[in-house]
Amino acid sequence: MKTITNLFVSFIVFAIVGVAVTSILQDRIFFSFFVGFPAGIFAGLVTFVYLKWKSRVVVSKVDTAFDNIVDFLQNEVSLRFGKNKIEKDYQQDLEGKLSVLTERYGYDIKYESVKGKHRVDFAINGNIGIEMKVHRGGNRVNKELYNQIANYAPYCNKLIGLVVNETNDDSEILRMQIKDELKDQHVINANDYEIIVLDVKKRLY
Repeated sequence: MKTITNLFVSFIVFAIVGVAVTSILQDRIFFSFFVGFPAGIFAGLVTFVYLKWKSRVVVSKVDTAFDNIVDFLQNEVSLRFGKNKIEKDYQQDLEGKLSVLTERYGYDIKYESVKGKHRVDFAINGNIGIEMKVHRGGNRVNKELYNQIANYAPYCNKLIGLVVNETNDDSEILRMQIKDELKDQHVINANDYEIIVLDVKKRLY
């Protein structure tokens, strides 16, 4: 319905402009209607098609960047456990590693970027957010990450919840718990976010 409305508006606007311009140039209202109106409609159609194409190109670029970032975090990033490390320490570790994405793809990466009234840990290209949480047991991280993703959803095309797992809790179970909660609440499209859990387990040998 939105697409039809936009197309209709494009036709009307350009048709009016076409009539007005032709009328001024020819100084004949009757002539301008039959010449300018079709010309305006044609211009509206061309503009609408171009904007739709441009929109798809932008979406495609966002999807590609999102896939690249998820793949990088899942397969190339590892963080070291630190007895006295806090969340910000892990964020700073990650900041250094994310520079690879800038070198490799030219992505613009901002640390602690403001989105609306909220501050996302990392913003990539201005439209992909990464929010980090440190899991030390319990379900606090699940709730906090869920709330933050819900808050950031209106401001980011894509979101990645990155959980640093300091426990021996199963990473996949932890990941699915968060994903299921987001899916059940319908706060964001399932294709627009990913949950990644990085193990930094402290092992005793």
